[in-house]
Amino acid sequence: VSDSFGAIQNDAYSDFAIWDSGVSQVNLNEVVDATEGAWLSAYEDVKLDAGLTTDIAYEVRDDAAAIAAVLNGDRDALDGANDLEVTSGTTTMAGAADIQSSGAYDAANSSYTVSDTAGAILGDTATAINDGVSTINVDGPVGAGVGVQLGELEDASFETGYSADINFNVVDDANAITAALSGDTTDAMDNAASMIVSGGTATVTDAADIQSVAEYDSGASSYTITDSADAVLTASNESTILNDGVSGVVVTDATGSGYVSASDGVALTDLEGDLQAVTGDATADINFRVEDSAAAIASELAGD
Repeated sequence: VSDSFGAIQNDAYSDFAIWDSGVSQVNLNEVVDATEGAWLSAYEDVKLDAGLTTDIAYEVRDDAAAIAAVLNGDRDALDGANDLEVTSGTTTMAGAADIQSSGAYDAANSSYTVSDTAGAILGDTATAINDGVSTINVDGPVGAGVGVQLGELEDASFETGYSADINFNVVDDANAITAALSGDTTDAMDNAASMIVSGGTATVTDAADIQSVAEYDSGASSYTITDSADAVLTASNESTILNDGVSGVVVTDATGSGYVSASDGVALTDLEGDLQAVTGDATADINFRVEDSAAAIASELAGD
C-alpha cells in the first residue's frame, strides 16, 4: 500500500484496510513532520502489539525545535522512521542529545544549530561535535580560560572532519586573559567572535599578546599597562601603548620612591598626550615621577 499520511491516519480510525493480513508493507508517498512521524511510529507499535508485522516506511523532516519537542521524554518516539533529517532550527544540548539518540537520525543530511551555556557544551562534546550540527552558539560572555577551551573545541571539530562554527564572546580582565593566553599554544582564542578586556593590568609584552588576538575589541576594552620606563619608552612598544583599549600606564620604577630623569619625564609626558589623542579620553594618564638636578630640569623646560 502506498498513500499519504492523511489517508493512512483516516484509515486507522475507520476502514482498517492496512490491518488486513495480506498487507505486508505500507509506504508513505510524502515526507512527514515530527508530530506526524511520532504518530506513525506509535501506530506501527500498536499493530505489532496486535500481532501484525506490517512495516510502515516513512521519512521525517523537520526543524530541530520540533523534533526535540517530540523526543523530549521519549527518545524512541521516531525510531519507526526510516530516515530522520533535521532541516534547520535551533535546540539546546539536551535537545541535540535526544535527536542524535534516535535510531533514524541522519546526521550526514542534517543541519541545525545548538545554543546553550559553555558548561553544557563543554560537558558533552560528543553531542556538540556532530556531523549534523552546523553552528554552536554559546549563551552570554565567557571567561578567558573557558574561551580557550571553546576555541580548542572548534579546532577539534575541524580536525575530525566536521565544520561546526562555535560562536562565543570573551569578557575578562587583563590578568586572566594574560594567564589564559600563556597556555594557549594553538591560538585557540582567535576563534572567539570578540574578546573584551575589562579592567586589570598587563605588562607591555602581555598587552601586545592581548592585542594580537584576532577579535580583540579595543574600542570596548579598558585596562592599565604597568611596566618599567625602559619598556614603556622603547620605540617598538609605542603601538602597544597607544591602543584604544589602554586606559592608562603606570611606570613601575617611577612611582613610590622611584623616579625617571627629566628627559624621560618629557618623553612620558608626550606619550601621555598621544595616548589621550588615540583614546579620545582626556583623563588617560601615565603615572610617573621625576627626580633630577635643577640644571637638567631647567634644560628640559627651556626646550618645552
